[in-house]
Amino acid sequence: MVSLLYQKSKEFLDSLINEGKITPQLEALKNHHLESYEHSMRVGLLSVDLGLENHVNDFELRLLGYSGLLHDVGKVKIPLEILSKTEKLTSEELEVIKSHSRLGFLEIDDELEYGLIKPIIVAHHEYKKEGYPRKGRDRRKKARNKDRRKRKADINKLAEIIAVADMYDALTSSRSYKIALPKEEVEKILKTQYTGSTKYVEQVLDRN
Repeated sequence: MVSLLYQKSKEFLDSLINEGKITPQLEALKNHHLESYEHSMRVGLLSVDLGLENHVNDFELRLLGYSGLLHDVGKVKIPLEILSKTEKLTSEELEVIKSHSRLGFLEIDDELEYGLIKPIIVAHHEYKKEGYPRKGRDRRKKARNKDRRKRKADINKLAEIIAVADMYDALTSSRSYKIALPKEEVEKILKTQYTGSTKYVEQVLDRN
């Protein structure tokens, strides 16, 4: 578990969960694949903590919390035998796994936080060398269009934070198919594979 900089992070994330807006999605993920649910809880917590460190506004912090919690919700549509497989995935199985970003986009209510969760969810694997599903597209243009709403939010920045939190937790946690990696290897992978702002890499690495 990554060390947090702010006590408020857990309190804030708990308050979002207790609102009940996303209880059905979280329960569905928990019941389908507990490991993905626990990963999502950690990513939500780290994302909020990074948001506080980077002085995001209150509305953006809500977006980070919700997006971190829901970033892998599309995995409820992925067969359990693939999610729990301990052997190396086939190329076909990898493509199925990669579909969870788009599936998550479809699972999220269009009205949740003015529809701004959806573009963050779909982009959480785009900030790495072999990113998907929209590798090479202009995310900033999409973010600007979404910002023409009552409340402003930098979608591109928030997606980068979710992406680094997701990568960091995936690398530092034991899963059914891998062991937790040592910090030196985590640092090397993040610095060579993550394509978002380098300051977020330094911030997550400074937490342990």
